[in-house]
Amino acid sequence: MKLNEMGKIVLDYWLEIPESFMDTYLDAFQIMPNHIHGIVVMKRLLPETTQQQPVCRDENEIKKRDENELNKRDETRSRLYIPKNISGNISKNKKMAAISPPKGSLSVIIGGWKSKCKKEFKHKGHGGWFDWQPRFYDEIIRNDERLQQIRSYSCHNPKNWDADEYNPRCNK
Repeated sequence: MKLNEMGKIVLDYWLEIPESFMDTYLDAFQIMPNHIHGIVVMKRLLPETTQQQPVCRDENEIKKRDENELNKRDETRSRLYIPKNISGNISKNKKMAAISPPKGSLSVIIGGWKSKCKKEFKHKGHGGWFDWQPRFYDEIIRNDERLQQIRSYSCHNPKNWDADEYNPRCNK
């Protein structure tokens, strides 16, 4: 896939993710004309024995850790709703903190990346017509087999571009 000016911006900011979020590193990725495939590894979610490896190996440990993270998040969010301002309403900052994604989460990482790209697109004169999809697809990669499948899919995706329904040159 040959990158145009916008694709190069996407690439530059993608490669900066680990600089902005120190507990992450990038695995396989592929920039396509209308989307990107990428694996962002969250080191803090890996067991200590696999800190430098791109996938967790023990599914039970992952499930326990996921449940613990969800419980911590739920506890934090429920506590955030308790403080009230003088009028008896929940303070706006506390409410926003309770409904916002946690600091360093994948949502924050991808949202920040999209924002940086869009600002640069606008600065370069491409911002008037461009907009990101509001959401993204994510998956927790739980084993090496799935990691290899995703890497392979990402790597081979450009071969499918000619038949992609969103390719303006496709005759579907």
